[in-house]
Amino acid sequence: KHRSRTVLISAESNAPKMKVGKASMKKGRTATVRLTCPKDEETGPCRGILRLKPKSKIGASGKGRFSIRAGRSKAVRVKLGSAVEAGRPWPATVRLRASDRLGNTDRSTRRILVRP
Repeated sequence: KHRSRTVLISAESNAPKMKVGKASMKKGRTATVRLTCPKDEETGPCRGILRLKPKSKIGASGKGRFSIRAGRSKAVRVKLGSAVEAGRPWPATVRLRASDRLGNTDRSTRRILVRP
């Protein structure tokens, strides 16, 4: 069976510019990264994949999916491949691929510090 898909027709071609906030480490192999979808995103929600990769060989990288309404923030959970050394902050790179309902896509990379 084929599912019918709603297709939106609009002249808006701006991809969502996501804001990356604070990152923290939870128990074991889970980290959270705070993301914000811009208020001016007319064809929200902002959806996508976040990849978190430690700068050094502290632990394995991981990824998490997100869907955030326009103008809202959300803590995205990222399950890492292996446990990370607890007790001290570690630098990481965040790679985002975000898109809206029209398919306008933006890729961005940010460096952050993940705190315990």
